[in-house]
Amino acid sequence: MAQQLINIGGAGDDGTGTNWRTCWDYTNQNFTELYAIANAVGVQFVGVESDFAVQNATTITLESKKVYWITAGITTAKRFVVEDGAVLTAMNILGDPLTYTGSGSMFTGTDASFTIQDIAIDHPSSQAFSFTDNIGGAKLFIASKVRNYTGLKYGTFNNMQTVLIEGSSALAMDDGISLTGSSQIIVSVDKLFIGSSSATFKGLDLGSSISQTIEMSDFIVNAPAGAYGISGLASSGNVPSGRLAMVSNSEFGGGLTPLQNITTDDIRWQFSNNTPIPDTFADAFLSMRANATATTISAINTPVKVAGTWVIERQSIFTCTTAGRATYNGERDIVIPVDITLSAAPVSGTNKTVKIYLAKNGTAIANSEMLSRIDSGDSKNISTMWQLSITTGDYLEVFVANGSDTTNILVSDALFRIR
Repeated sequence: MAQQLINIGGAGDDGTGTNWRTCWDYTNQNFTELYAIANAVGVQFVGVESDFAVQNATTITLESKKVYWITAGITTAKRFVVEDGAVLTAMNILGDPLTYTGSGSMFTGTDASFTIQDIAIDHPSSQAFSFTDNIGGAKLFIASKVRNYTGLKYGTFNNMQTVLIEGSSALAMDDGISLTGSSQIIVSVDKLFIGSSSATFKGLDLGSSISQTIEMSDFIVNAPAGAYGISGLASSGNVPSGRLAMVSNSEFGGGLTPLQNITTDDIRWQFSNNTPIPDTFADAFLSMRANATATTISAINTPVKVAGTWVIERQSIFTCTTAGRATYNGERDIVIPVDITLSAAPVSGTNKTVKIYLAKNGTAIANSEMLSRIDSGDSKNISTMWQLSITTGDYLEVFVANGSDTTNILVSDALFRIR
């Protein structure tokens, strides 16, 4: 049927428009067609609990591939069973909430993708979401612009392909988001505020789960002392080899501890611009003071590693030794600057040419050479800087050479910085 247009006339009360009865007839016809289209494409408008088409005494089923459009605030004690591809929306995050008064999870899904968007929900005696993907890495959970008022927990997600939460808030949760299983592909939290007054709260609990991609941006967590912002396994246990979990522009406040087990030095985690978590840097810093061990020179103009005992001042994504070696542990190639400054002198003689180098994997980098002519007993400072690409397992050291003869060289003090 074509759209029925109402003629409003040329001017008020000129008698040229469509008469009242016909106007209402046209209106009924237009709305009948609109509802028929909505039903045909799987849209169901819901203003009261009874509008949900499939339900029993304890559950409401959100049918596969159907879109449920909530048009008014609804309170129900029935939990929602989600079938694959269901969508729930109110098209208004600031509208009256869909309230669940039961104690089981508000929304449950097994092998089901679910999209919930532009809606406010309240679940004071339960967690909001419980979804399991028995196939593993096949189903999606998407929450976009969802406002959770109160609840025992945000949700638990097991082996989902994607868990995407964006532009949302959870104002008063006893607990946060939990992940289980090893088949998650994408876990993405973007612009989510989650708050709690519970000292046992965890904003995002990775548990022993493994996810190919973990990314958090503008993740705002507020909870008291005893609570944690992000919890997971030590030594990058939640992130497979070759992957990088990223947390940026996020804030963790209220007295909680931002990280549990995870650290900014973990090789598969990258933290940047977060409060109060320091940024992740691949760097190392070693020092040596009042060294009395001379470096043995066996051949003229032949660089060798500086002898002496170094102090490891800092190491992140590097493993350093007191012998002066810094080994890169990161799983991605990086380009990094290096600064070396030291105080050196020959153990005897005068006017000896002392050279210093940065060495990579046991070989001095020729163009990093800097030199000075020095007398015994009159140490001079020599500095060099370099920038280079390194990959997993590459190691850096400080080398010296005698450009005059085979007199040994004493490096008494040194600073070796990689960043």
